[in-house]
Amino acid sequence: MESIFINEVRAIVADTYLSYTCDIDGSVAFERFVSRSPPLLDVRRDPKFASFTDEELIDEMMLMEHDIKILFNQHLHLNSSQHKLI
Repeated sequence: MESIFINEVRAIVADTYLSYTCDIDGSVAFERFVSRSPPLLDVRRDPKFASFTDEELIDEMMLMEHDIKILFNQHLHLNSSQHKLI
């Protein structure tokens, strides 16, 4: 079930990253995010994140992705439970 939302989660993470770091279009960021293997190894430095190393920023983004997946799964579980009650 988790794999259904992987692109949506990555888009949210990429858009969030963009909102802090640059002005490029979210669709461009999403394409860059999902086309990397592994994603975002070459995160560019930005003065707004001077206190973060590239590795720390990547770790934060991966934690955010993990948290979003958990929320999606909880939402799916809640919706499937409601449909069973009807």
